[in-house]
Amino acid sequence: MKNLISFVVLVVILSVIALIPLAIVWSLNTLFSLGIPYSFWSWLAVVILNLTWLSKPNFTNLKPTNNK
Repeated sequence: MKNLISFVVLVVILSVIALIPLAIVWSLNTLFSLGIPYSFWSWLAVVILNLTWLSKPNFTNLKPTNNK
């Protein structure tokens, strides 16, 4: 029973991760009437954009320099 629950949770998480890019395309089409088609290529483009956005280096810990 525990294996079944783990499997169902895994399937739900993977489904949500797979559907998020389509939800982003849908929201852009709804808000701005862009006419982006729902296809594998538009899904992949959103995935790549999200990966590049998430992989930005974090520069918040840098101390500002005092250039006078």
